[in-house]
Amino acid sequence: LNGVFAVNKPVGLSSYDVVDRLKHLVFGMAPRGAKKARNRFKSKNNYKIGHGGTLDPMASGVLVIGMNKGTKVLNDYLNGPKVYVGEGMLGSMTDTYDAEGHLEQTAPYAHVTRETIERVLDQFRGTIQQIPPKYSALKVNGRPMYDYARKGEEIPRELVAREVTIYSLELEEFTTEHAYKQPRPKPTTDEDATATTTTTTTTAAMGEAFILADDDAADKCSDHVASTPAVFRIRVECSGGTYIRSLIYDIGQAVQSTAHMVSLCRVQQGCFKL
Repeated sequence: LNGVFAVNKPVGLSSYDVVDRLKHLVFGMAPRGAKKARNRFKSKNNYKIGHGGTLDPMASGVLVIGMNKGTKVLNDYLNGPKVYVGEGMLGSMTDTYDAEGHLEQTAPYAHVTRETIERVLDQFRGTIQQIPPKYSALKVNGRPMYDYARKGEEIPRELVAREVTIYSLELEEFTTEHAYKQPRPKPTTDEDATATTTTTTTTAAMGEAFILADDDAADKCSDHVASTPAVFRIRVECSGGTYIRSLIYDIGQAVQSTAHMVSLCRVQQGCFKL
């Protein structure tokens, strides 16, 4: 078996999970956890399988897979252009820049309209400088940045902006009718999580609780908790190495608010599309 194909990765699986399952399905290799069976397979068979660009577990969509000789062209897909559809929620930022992280910052959002978003998009089209999120696979001193972040360690050097290209960027939707929930703050310890007093304000539109990290956050947010924060959906064609999480965060900053990514789908990579 040689060649390249794509799978539609579901939410909840990492890119490595998909590759691992394909090893089992295509090559008859035992899945992770069955060490003896895996070792026996490796000793009798020479195979190669990999993917052409990581998708986070919370993302879905096109994941290019190469088998045996097909793995030699995966770098072309990794570095080539891709098309994503991503959604961002205004008014809150997390430590990971997405919905899987913990609340780090809130900001007013009631002033932001569809037209406000449209007006700032042009500054992100073309070749731009983008700072990657600290929760990313980029390596510093041989370690992925997410490893430092998850262990609470300082990254040894300042994050440096990288040049990426946004070939096209369009706003597809702007709405307050959605089921996304606000992120929660990260507790320092189990005791602190129990003892910390949080202020809960119920939003009339969603009937959901907006959890604020502390009294200061409550003061800062008092002017915008009365309405549901809007979600905006963008369609992006970009170069390899672009972080849609960072793009959504930067758009939030550009409209004098903040934002985090709540969904992401890669709809095209190379000749493969949904």
